[in-house]
Parts: sequence; C-alpha cells; structure tokens
Amino acid sequence: MKWFFLTLLALALVIGGGYAWFLRESASLTRPVTKGADLTKESVPEHLKALKDPSADARTKAASALFQVGDSAQEATPALIDALGDKDAGVREAAAKALGRCGVSSPEAVEALAGAVGDAATAVRARAAESLVELAKLARADAEKPVAALTKALKDADASVRAGAAHALGEIGPASRPAAGALVVNLGDADVLARTYAAFALGRIGPEGRAGIPALIEIISRDADDGARFHAAGALGLIGPESRAAVPALTEMLKSSNSELKKAGAFGLMGIGPDARSAAPALREMAKDEEPQVRQAAEWALKKVESAN
Repeated sequence: MKWFFLTLLALALVIGGGYAWFLRESASLTRPVTKGADLTKESVPEHLKALKDPSADARTKAASALFQVGDSAQEATPALIDALGDKDAGVREAAAKALGRCGVSSPEAVEALAGAVGDAATAVRARAAESLVELAKLARADAEKPVAALTKALKDADASVRAGAAHALGEIGPASRPAAGALVVNLGDADVLARTYAAFALGRIGPEGRAGIPALIEIISRDADDGARFHAAGALGLIGPESRAAVPALTEMLKSSNSELKKAGAFGLMGIGPDARSAAPALREMAKDEEPQVRQAAEWALKKVESAN
C-alpha cells in the first residue's frame, strides 16, 4: 500500500488546532472528456442535451464535461440527479462525480448521492461517497445525510467501498461522530486500506473517537502493515489525553527501525501530552537520532509530555 508521512511542521500544527492530514488517493475513476469539448458555462445546455443522447458513451462524456465546468453548471444538477438512474453504470458514475461539483447548495444532490452509495456497481458507490464528502467539505451541505449514507457503506461487501467510505468520513471530520461505532468495527477489517482509513477517520473525529482506543492500540502493537500502524498512532494522538493507555505501545514504536513509525509514535505521545511523561526517557534517546526530522519530532514531543498540563 502506498502511503506517505506528512511533514513534521504540519504535525506540529495539530497542537495549535491547524492540523490537516492527507492520504494518497487510490486508483482514479476519472473518465476523460472528449478532446476539444467546450467547458464554459455557455456550453451547459449542449451538455444537458447530450445527457439524453441514445449513446451511453455520449451521455458519459456529457456528464464528464459538466464535471469539468464545475459549480458554474449548477443548473445541471436536476439532470445529473436523473442520470444517477441511468441504465449504464458508466453514466451513473460520471453523474455521481459531476454532482460533487455541480451539486453545491443542493440538498437534493446530497440525498441523491446518499442513495447512490447503495448502487449495484462498485465504481458508482465509490464515486458517490467521494462526491458526498466533496459537498460536505465545502460546507454547503448538511453533513447528516452524507454521514448516514457513508456509515451504511462501511458495511459494503466491497473492500474499496468500505475504505472509500471511511476516508470520506475522515475528511468530513468531527461531524462524522455518529459513525464512530461502525468505524471501530472496521478497525478489525481484513482489508488493510479499510482498516487504515477507519483509523484515519477516528482520528479526525477527535476525542469522540475514544471507543476505538483499544483497537488502535492493537493495530500499532500487532498489525503487519506499517501504514496501518502509522495512521493508528496518529489517530491516538488526535483523540488526545484519553489515549493514555496507548503510551507503552507508542513508546515501543520509538524503537522502530522505520523512521516514519518513530515520528508517528512521537506524534501520538505529543497528542496525549503530560499523561505520556513516562515516555520521556525514550524520547530523549530518540532525540539523538542521526535523522534531523526524527530528532525534531522527539524534541517537540518532549516539550508536550513534560509540560505542566
């Protein structure tokens, strides 16, 4: 699994409330727009007409073109919602993607996408989940319906849909707290991406993700995948002081031969704060590391665990 470590500067911003965590997207579902297509607002009527073309390929390209036009094509929202019911899965997928941009300020788009999360086609379900989170991130849609739909998708038979739903819930952030219980269950998912994104989402929910602490500790202690361990450590740090039971396991991570896991362990301890004071000796030892970023992570964590609350 491909994953990457956020710079330590960004990690430090957590303490100031400015934290942003980015995960690398898996395979893109983007369908190309026909070369030379008119992507201006003035072209919207033409694309709307093409959405009714007898050719599924033409309908797919029309929806893809509307995606490219973006929120300037809000007038296309009703037609794109209708296209979610197209008999062709490719058309439905392209329509779901387009609604993530064109459906801003539209409760109907949110409701339609929530329904599409239950589509028979895996690609459509995944794209609908992605578009739901785009609308929620823009703060132009109430998160309640997207969260409910995505929580249901956490039980999907397809692992990529479960992973995508968890990722979307994480991007929505604290408003995803009603999904916390389902996310905790998915920490035990056999699919590594599904459980990694579940950890990511619980961290983004914050302190109300506390129910996942035992399972997150299990991941950092025993999971065979370093990416899953990395994000579980990050989640424990974001949950905060209530993760104090994780201090021994996070302290053990500081001894890893993997510098990214060392930094993740330090971040987890930094988020726990003074309740992780017992890790100070290990952090001092880590501060002697030959890698500058590892040393810096240890130094920042030491400041937090040795602070007076």
